[in-house]
Amino acid sequence: MDDMLSLVFLVTFLAGLAAMASWKNGGLLRANSRLLRNVDQSDWTLRQFLNLNLSRPKAKERFLFSEESVVSVGYRYNGRLDGAILHWEGVPILDAIIERKFPTRSIPDKAKPEDVFQAGLYALALMEKGVSCSSTLLAIVYCLQDDARKCLDRNEVSCLGCDNSRVFQKKFKPKPIIKQLQKFDDYWYRDGKPRPTPEPSKCNACPNGKNGTCNYSVA
Repeated sequence: MDDMLSLVFLVTFLAGLAAMASWKNGGLLRANSRLLRNVDQSDWTLRQFLNLNLSRPKAKERFLFSEESVVSVGYRYNGRLDGAILHWEGVPILDAIIERKFPTRSIPDKAKPEDVFQAGLYALALMEKGVSCSSTLLAIVYCLQDDARKCLDRNEVSCLGCDNSRVFQKKFKPKPIIKQLQKFDDYWYRDGKPRPTPEPSKCNACPNGKNGTCNYSVA
């Protein structure tokens, strides 16, 4: 009996390790992977889809929208998303935001916070328009530029089904995105003073460092 329990615990432990490895390597859960891959490009624009009345598609019929512009009036920003998957169930529902990144040298082991934040901004802008985002996934896709160029040469543009890409998923949570935007508002609209940081990536994105000098940098 003890040997049987030990075997059960061992199998459970190994299964847990496999699941963790799959997450670390950017693998999506199988159901979510099918969701992201098996959708058709919409014939509607995103704006048309959100304003459908009588000619709505069947419930849970999902559509992919690519290179669409989104605007947030409440938080005063706009952008152009790489991809979004939506369907109708009484109201438009956002299944996923897809954000593609093409590093030159190496693919990260986890999604970069700034890339997750960018995808979250698109979801927040759609939520502002009445789209349900309670189950939205943020899918961050990384592919090396050289590999992406080869795919383009072969007219293969689906990064989600490519073995050379790595995909990370994260559930969309609006509160952290809104909190970060409020911090930005202090700098952009209320003359707030930037906080010094030793991280070059943050300094590069700061408008106070555009001329190559910064009076707020850490000595």
